[in-house]
Amino acid sequence: NNSVFANEHLLQTNGTATGAPNSCSYADIAVASLDQAILQQKETNFQELKYFGRYRDDCLILWNGTTEKLQRLYDFINTLNPDLKFTMEIGEKSICFLDLNISLVNNILVTTVYSKPTDSHLYLHAESCHKESSIQGIPKGVALRLRRICSSDDNYKEKSEEYTKDLVNRGHNLQTVKKRFNEVRQMTRQDARKKVTQRNGKSLVVFSISYNPQGPNINKILHKNLHLLHNKDNLKEILPKGAIL
Repeated sequence: NNSVFANEHLLQTNGTATGAPNSCSYADIAVASLDQAILQQKETNFQELKYFGRYRDDCLILWNGTTEKLQRLYDFINTLNPDLKFTMEIGEKSICFLDLNISLVNNILVTTVYSKPTDSHLYLHAESCHKESSIQGIPKGVALRLRRICSSDDNYKEKSEEYTKDLVNRGHNLQTVKKRFNEVRQMTRQDARKKVTQRNGKSLVVFSISYNPQGPNINKILHKNLHLLHNKDNLKEILPKGAIL
């Protein structure tokens, strides 16, 4: 939680710096006591609170009660820490939370993608100086995000058309984008949410360097000389035989 600026060492003693590696952990620890206090009140004084969830400094509440009592809960939350002041937005039948739009339709929660009006959807340009695999993976990554969030096929199709235009505007090939979106459309939401596991149960070694398309093929060089690395006693544990680079 410190930094150097203009040759001066600065230590932040109140709050945490935006972007610091540990900031998210600091924030979660700092408000954990608030979560506990709210959940305790849920069991005693605010049974109308059906759900309370938090992501960093954004909270989502499902409330089944009067607006007046909801105001009481809001006032109570703002007494928990003098340094934290919460604001409240009541959505009635629909609310935006992070990149979600959550609606209540026939007593069922329906979700779709939400983006702020100022969001320009500036995805990595297809002509950017990055590995081809990274460029090609962007359309599928976008499609997977839509598939995970959109709770209906019709909504996924509608959002796919919108985001296809955004990707094409960033130089991505139209036919490639459509192909990736159609591939993901065949997946269930459950499959789209599955975490990719390591291949064949082998350990994965990450060697991170700056990418330059005019530079040598580092991956090929490493694999060619991997037997030399395995013969070094101090590298046997880092690069065991069978490791994937």
